[in-house]
Amino acid sequence: MATCPNCGGHLTTHHRCIRSKPREIAEAVGAGLLGGLTAWLATAVFDRFGQLEAYDGAIFLGGVVLGVGAHLALRRRL
Repeated sequence: MATCPNCGGHLTTHHRCIRSKPREIAEAVGAGLLGGLTAWLATAVFDRFGQLEAYDGAIFLGGVVLGVGAHLALRRRL
């Protein structure tokens, strides 16, 4: 089935785009926070000796960038 270029929803005969800017921004922020927390938790789990403690901010920021990038790529806006 074809998808809408604006919202990414299925194109049916009664399709209407209902995505607003605040909702898109909220989804991007949520994806960024989820990506950052996932990267930070993965580092905490796999860094047994605490060698990467000085890089916590950079790791979180990298996860944010990857999370927002994945969100944009899935929404076909990248």
